[in-house]
Amino acid sequence: MRKRFGHRVTKTNSLDIESQGINHEFNGFAPAHQAIGKFAASVRSCVGLSEIGFSFGFENLSQVSDDGKTIIAPQSGNIPQGCVWGVLGPSGAGKTSFVNLLMGKATSTTGRVYVNGLPSQVSRFKKLIGYVPQDDVIMPECTVRENILHSTMTLLPTSWTDAQRVRHTDILLSCLNLTDVQHRVVGDSIKSNISGGQRKRVSIGMELAAAPVALVLDEPTSGLDATASLSIINLLRKLSREGVTIICILHQPRPEILDLIDGLTILHRGYQLYHDKVSGLGNYFYTLGFDFSNKVNIADAALDLISDDSAFTAQSLAERWAAYPSRSPDSRLTHTQGELSRKRLESMIHSASCRGLPRYRQAYLCFIRSLKQQSVRISSFVLEIGVSAVAGLLIGLSLYQLRGQHFQGVYYPPFQSLSSALNYTTVPEIGLLCNTAIALASAAPGVKIFGEEKQVYWREAAAGHSRSAYYLGKTIATVPRIAIASLHFTAFYCILATPWMAFWKVYLTNFLYFYCIYGLAAIVSMIVRREDGPLLAMIFSLIIGVFGGYGPPLYNVKEWHLEWFWRLCPGIWFTEAYFDQHLGRVAHLYDLDAAATWAGYVRGRFGLDIALLLIIGSVYRIVAFGGLVGLNREKQT
Repeated sequence: MRKRFGHRVTKTNSLDIESQGINHEFNGFAPAHQAIGKFAASVRSCVGLSEIGFSFGFENLSQVSDDGKTIIAPQSGNIPQGCVWGVLGPSGAGKTSFVNLLMGKATSTTGRVYVNGLPSQVSRFKKLIGYVPQDDVIMPECTVRENILHSTMTLLPTSWTDAQRVRHTDILLSCLNLTDVQHRVVGDSIKSNISGGQRKRVSIGMELAAAPVALVLDEPTSGLDATASLSIINLLRKLSREGVTIICILHQPRPEILDLIDGLTILHRGYQLYHDKVSGLGNYFYTLGFDFSNKVNIADAALDLISDDSAFTAQSLAERWAAYPSRSPDSRLTHTQGELSRKRLESMIHSASCRGLPRYRQAYLCFIRSLKQQSVRISSFVLEIGVSAVAGLLIGLSLYQLRGQHFQGVYYPPFQSLSSALNYTTVPEIGLLCNTAIALASAAPGVKIFGEEKQVYWREAAAGHSRSAYYLGKTIATVPRIAIASLHFTAFYCILATPWMAFWKVYLTNFLYFYCIYGLAAIVSMIVRREDGPLLAMIFSLIIGVFGGYGPPLYNVKEWHLEWFWRLCPGIWFTEAYFDQHLGRVAHLYDLDAAATWAGYVRGRFGLDIALLLIIGSVYRIVAFGGLVGLNREKQT
């Protein structure tokens, strides 16, 4: 037995999941402390060590902005393994910046970070450190169980079977006291089906699903009542006693919560004003001339004191703390040497590198989850289908009076003199109308695919989820939606407009144009706020629809030497496909080459038109993926 930050922790022999009883059917009603013990066994099995242990050490760690402003002043210390450590400070004190440096999310200007006493790059342990954001970023259309199970399936070691992942999820649900609500759809902030405390537990569970050895939480008690806050900290304390290192950014913790915390880091203006056990806080400030013995909440008293710059400056308090001789050994950085320590570190690095399912499995899981989202949002889906049907109906009604006579050309010789008034413009006009209608029907829904869950993507990417698998799964899941929407549009259009074009060709052309607009909307959703996305996507979709060859006509465009630009847009290939197929039925009557020359389109390459619509839509999606991965990189690490 050995001491770990004031608590006695018994060393446990290395046991695999089967020997811990996890392979047996978990009934979901075991006491929470038993489930936490089984969870700890899962973590040990994942890491391949007999004991969970991850300490954060830092030496002369600092961060300075590009303009020379000090964000984090140089500081040293240690956060021992198996503890609950709080990070406190007024607003703007540098709490988040400090934690980001510890986790490797930000780059330090000076100093280095130590893991278990050895200098290391913390980013190599990214998949072993969970991060719970302040806001509960959860998939609202999924159940409690599905949210946690998705993380379990995608983030645990590749060697684990699906059955082991499911059992791990059962254990977590029991640990978090979520078994009774596991099949409830989470809901959003407007209509939530679970309480605020339960939402926070789900958010924590999504990180614990990856069996981390350390867990960082940004204000885990924010927005919760006293009872829920205390239960969350109690849960974290129990996890820490199994060896998981817990770091919490806190804002004015109540005395009951403070009693459950082992150590504190107090920051102000980026300076370290205290970094030690909670029990030593009163004694330290007593040496500064302040008696907190009659204070109910010494953390509040300390924060009030350091916020009053009239008594002490942050720099002077930091200097006094640096000179304080009575700090506990656990809060001081110690350098570990020895082959055993290095092997433990290498084992954790190897464990981190083996986490996560293959990309194709992750893509499949994202595909299934996206279909589930659409099934829950059935009203939105029905509305989109309805809008597409109405759009096709309106275009069909506008052409109904023509009775299918959408073209009138010149007869072949020697019957030219019998030709009536020429009509070369109706089919290009139909192309423009259909472009516009499809843009109005699909631009806004296309933005919602990614625009409404960027935060979910950022969180999952930071946890180690494959970015390409997420994007591919979501993209493929939109294909059935596009197919049904374009089918309704095409059906109503064909019934009323009676075009000279085979139904399946009309449907294929419309489907691919829907596909292009969805891709363009995906690009827009990556670069603007979700509130602005639908309007901007619609405007861009209308613009590319204008480049269809009707107005301005292609013969003018060719005179301007800008045909190459028109050919970059899907509208011209869509209209050219319509032009080619509408005229095909009357090729024996009219001189279609003359019509094509006047209009500027090329006949007889319907297959190329269709292929280029597919290519352009796919290129849009590749660009959107680049935006997804390339923008907001700091939120994905």
